[in-house]
Amino acid sequence: MNNSNPFSLDDSSIGIGILGIVASFGGLVAISQVLVDLPADFPAPILVLQHLGRGQSNLVKILGRKSALQVHWASHGDMPRPATVSVAPPGYSLHIYPDGTISLVPVDDVIKGDETASSWPSADQFLASLAFSYGPRVLAVILTGMGRNGAAGVREVKLQGGLVLAQDEASSSAWGMPRAAIETGCVDLILPLHEIAPVLVDFASRGPTRGPQELQASEERYRKLLEAVPDVAPHRSANGQKQTAPRRGAGEDS
Repeated sequence: MNNSNPFSLDDSSIGIGILGIVASFGGLVAISQVLVDLPADFPAPILVLQHLGRGQSNLVKILGRKSALQVHWASHGDMPRPATVSVAPPGYSLHIYPDGTISLVPVDDVIKGDETASSWPSADQFLASLAFSYGPRVLAVILTGMGRNGAAGVREVKLQGGLVLAQDEASSSAWGMPRAAIETGCVDLILPLHEIAPVLVDFASRGPTRGPQELQASEERYRKLLEAVPDVAPHRSANGQKQTAPRRGAGEDS
């Protein structure tokens, strides 16, 4: 695990602590547009959850060619870094622990035993984990995509005082995910694709808007919030590493 990151969860020198982007159908174009318009010195870490198939993907290579930011596949145990884009690898769900480190969980493990679960990574769990760890310093962006993935997650972001942006219908290839987020009443701004990056830069450069007490991310808050989001709970994998996976419903085998 790399703990040498000078950036802290409680660093109050910038307006946002982390930027989380989720997308599905049409996401390559949308994510590329957002990243290409962000400066190389963007002050917050960026995490990307794009629905990908199980096989190999050139997503990181493509995004890296278009963006001035450093783009790489996320690795389990890594600490997200400012001006760096960490992308969930194919076949994995991406979460953040309360200490800020990355957790990668195979999607097959997450949906095991749940015939109704989607085979895509959960944007809800991803966004909820950001809310648990970064509280009011999360900025979540819901881009083009089908379905409702992410709608429950934006509620958690808003519950913790974070900000939520959604892509507008006119610029979306599929407006299911942005629309579902908007319908929760938790979206702060609905923007055309080309306006999202300038707004992100503006938010990131404003400086802190809340006191240190409100910025505290702790294991205690994480534990309490798990009770409010029953589909996210920590567990241990076979090799003993802490993971994040859906909590089983009452009456199911553990």
